[in-house]
Amino acid sequence: MSTNIRHLVDNVHLLSRLVIDVLEKENIKKLLPMSLTRNQLNILRILHNSGSKSVKELANIIDVSNAAVSKNVEKMVKRNLVKRQATTSDRRQAEVSILKAGVEYLNQHDESWQDRQYKILSEFSTVEMDQFNHLVDKYIKGCLKEDRSVDLICLQCGGLYDEGCTICLHRGYCSLQRSEVD
Repeated sequence: MSTNIRHLVDNVHLLSRLVIDVLEKENIKKLLPMSLTRNQLNILRILHNSGSKSVKELANIIDVSNAAVSKNVEKMVKRNLVKRQATTSDRRQAEVSILKAGVEYLNQHDESWQDRQYKILSEFSTVEMDQFNHLVDKYIKGCLKEDRSVDLICLQCGGLYDEGCTICLHRGYCSLQRSEVD
């Protein structure tokens, strides 16, 4: 493997860890006293973007055990972010839905996240932003060739991206909006 490719592979790894482990954790901590884990944030986002889900559905989407989702949901119930309600067809099954406080938390989180990203990206020139955007799109397309599941990413997007969403363009449709892309 050439030195350039190895350096780029290392930088991609560092970038992904930086975004997820550093920037995201910092953003969550900024919203104290309502600090959540990444899985709890994912659960909130999924419920907000796609409506009520059972514990089992949430566990399948974020690829954790039912027990882990139940534990996270219970913590969020105590914080009045979500509600858990037994289904009429089977009292052993519970539907989880987001409450107003959960939506407000997500809005605060997203606003804080966008502010941080704008601050970082504002140091790029217009040409650098275009180049970076092009290269990130190309990288995403390369990742999608491996046919990885991107449903969690799409559930987190909430259909907020415009018609230029790389995943949507690659698939030919938006999994949330269920509309065909030209």
